Amino acid sequence: MSPLSSPRFRPGVKTTLPVALVLGLLIGFAYRTVRVLSPPVPPRLPVRGGYFGAQSAAEMRARLVAKAELSPDDPEPALSLALFDRQRGALPEAEQELRAARERFPNSVDVAHQLGALYLNVGRNEEAAEPLVDAARRARGRAEIQVMAALACFRLGRYPEAEQYARATLRAKPESSAAYLLLARIYSSHGTAAQSQAAIQAYLSRASDPAPGYYLLARMYYRQGDAARAESSLQRALQGHEAEADYWALLGHIYGDLNNGTRRNEAILCYRKALAIKPHDPEIHAALGRALMRSQEWEPAVQELRIAMQNASDPGPLLYSLGHSLLRAGHAEEGRTKLGEYQAYQEYHRISARLKGAIKADPNDRQSRYALIRLCLQYRQNAAATAALHEAAPRCSSDPTWQALNAEAAALSKPEPSVPNTGLTDRDTSLTGTAR
Repeated sequence: MSPLSSPRFRPGVKTTLPVALVLGLLIGFAYRTVRVLSPPVPPRLPVRGGYFGAQSAAEMRARLVAKAELSPDDPEPALSLALFDRQRGALPEAEQELRAARERFPNSVDVAHQLGALYLNVGRNEEAAEPLVDAARRARGRAEIQVMAALACFRLGRYPEAEQYARATLRAKPESSAAYLLLARIYSSHGTAAQSQAAIQAYLSRASDPAPGYYLLARMYYRQGDAARAESSLQRALQGHEAEADYWALLGHIYGDLNNGTRRNEAILCYRKALAIKPHDPEIHAALGRALMRSQEWEPAVQELRIAMQNASDPGPLLYSLGHSLLRAGHAEEGRTKLGEYQAYQEYHRISARLKGAIKADPNDRQSRYALIRLCLQYRQNAAATAALHEAAPRCSSDPTWQALNAEAAALSKPEPSVPNTGLTDRDTSLTGTAR
């Protein structure tokens, strides 16, 4: 029985945390902004008065611990305790409790769902995918689980699976605007413009807030080189959403790239507005750096490109721009060094393309698969290594070489032990990116 329907968790029982409320906060999706499919960060509930009456958080937690210990064969009390800890911001404890519950109750859809949601919420996408996909396979009629599995697969570049679960969402809930928005994003990356536009229009006809749809429509027109339609769509997206950094960044791309350099200063202004909202975003710093290069403002360009490289998941493509700017700014030695590093980065891509060609020609070629994974790890291309490992898994996961490489990749991408509950940390593997 689901915690949402269990009589033991009905509101009004003074000694019990209202799990229906907590699950509603954790499962519910915020459709209002471009982060339409991001698992919401639950607000902290008051510990005196309000929901908990006169009980303190410690007293409430003690009651939940006791209930879980008294019902070792029931997943619901264990899930209640984990959700309580997540609600109060104790993520390490919540993670430990959910992992333990997942081991003890491997067939529980709700436990798998909430463990995956916790990981997805802090950008630990590889860890989120397994429990979410498992939950989606077990609960094909639950739209909120299907769409989360779709998002996890999308972030990992597993586009066919992402589309599969987005379509399953629509079968369970045909009017799901979130599923159509995700399909638009999938087709934007791994489909046609016509498919993406059809999904966007389906989203716009269903959504209470059309802004995310107009944003994706503007991106599509930008990629097609249609400056007028791109700007018009984005201006509609910006109405009431002036605090969306990604919107300002895309407007900067439109001004800077599609107007023959005539609106260069407006582009720079848009990027600065975006950075006022997201001061550490590497893609926006890189875009501003390139715009400053076009204005021949070499020292400011160097500064922006350095910041971008510090935070970029893949700094390789920035090496050429930084090296060139350093040369023009009078830093000849460092500029030549960066250009040399860029040549090495190009070599990585050349070898990578050759190995991918060999794998395509012979999918059972384990040596080429392992060589590709080692190449990715050597050049610190962790996302590419993870994708190559996942693709090789059906044929190689029982092989000790694959297992060793998988462990090495996991060690390189392992997050810090304590993850603050501040929402998503990765960029355009989500629905919010400004990919150009």
